[in-house]
Parts: sequence; C-alpha cells; structure tokens
Amino acid sequence: MFIMSYVNGQMLNCNGDCTCSSRKSCTLNCDNEDVCIDSKLNCDSNNKDCYVICSKKASCKGNTEINSNGAKVFSALCSGEDSCQDANIDASDSNEFDITCSGKSSCKGNTCIKCPIYGKQGDCAVACDAQDSCTDLTIIDTAGIYACVDSNGGDCDEITVKSSGSC
Repeated sequence: MFIMSYVNGQMLNCNGDCTCSSRKSCTLNCDNEDVCIDSKLNCDSNNKDCYVICSKKASCKGNTEINSNGAKVFSALCSGEDSCQDANIDASDSNEFDITCSGKSSCKGNTCIKCPIYGKQGDCAVACDAQDSCTDLTIIDTAGIYACVDSNGGDCDEITVKSSGSC
C-alpha cells in the first residue's frame, strides 16, 4: 500500500527531531535501529507529499509524534520490528493518509492515528502486514473514512476505532 514517488523532493535522514522544509515532496527517513525514538517528525503544509519511513528495529517508537501539518498526501511506512509502537500519528489536516505496518509488532500498543477530517472512504488506509502488527492500535476517524487490510499475522480486528476524541 505504501507508495513513494521521490522526484525533485527533499530526503532527510533523521536522528531525532526532524522537519521538512521543501515546497515539493519530502521524505523523513528513520533508517537506523532505535532512531527517532521519542522524536517529533514534522511534515509541512508546503509539502505536496510527505513520507515517513521507520525501517529498522524500534525506529519511531515511544512517544514519537508524527505530524502531517497540512501536507496534501501523507504516508508512513513502519517496516522495522517494533517500529512506530506507542507513536502518535496526526494526519487530521492532510487530504489522504496511508500507513503500512509491515514490521513484526509494528504500530502496536498505545499507537494512535488521527485520520484526515475530510475525505472519502479509503482516504485513511491502514495495512497491518506482519505478526502482531496493529495490536491495540487506536484510530480517531471523525469523517468515517478509515479502511484496513490485514495479512501475514496482522489483525485489523485488534484496532479500536473512535469517531471522536484525541490521542
């Protein structure tokens, strides 16, 4: 589900707090073990598309805050084992959002996702593609646009969906 088109954009290799400043596409890349833990990863409203990649064990874990900040299309890939566990992901002011949780136990625990507040069905897409991924994940979906696909031991039935509230 995660699709990244990197053309004339900005690629930032993050080692903690990270913010995009490009007026085009932007990628925030957390690709080392235990990197971006308890960090703030921020896209920008000037970004056409913004991608966050948490590809190694425990990357983007803990009290990490991942914010679209108005980026038009916002995507996250949590492919490392335990990546994005307990993270808060705010896509509420983007037009479209998708996340792929393909690392074992990724997006698990107190992870919370705020879906775009406007959109159509499927504009908040979650893929749970690994063993124990998405267990106890919370989705805040005020617009009723959330959709989930699971495989390889991931389980959409383990997700709590709320129509209001906060993370």
